[in-house]
Amino acid sequence: MSADDPSYRKIVKVDILNEFNSKSGDFGWCIECRKTANFYCKDLRLPICSLVCKKKYLKSLEYVNKTYEAYSKFSKVYVHDVTCLINILMIEAESEPIFS
Repeated sequence: MSADDPSYRKIVKVDILNEFNSKSGDFGWCIECRKTANFYCKDLRLPICSLVCKKKYLKSLEYVNKTYEAYSKFSKVYVHDVTCLINILMIEAESEPIFS
């Protein structure tokens, strides 16, 4: 099939309810509030119901990214410490009998 085939451009409407009994919109449900999403954000590539939800989602995404960045700095230190500890334990296990 070709990308220009009309069957690819046809929008199929479905009548499905989500966990809040909201009908699916043209693009499913909003990524932020789970209401009917009749809009699709090209920047985020996600379904949204309004500009308010898009702003909320961007704000929460920014918070998650900042939090992840802070934790990833600490996790690198922890991974290094655990790796050193495992190496020391392996060396000790090879040099002494475990059961005497």
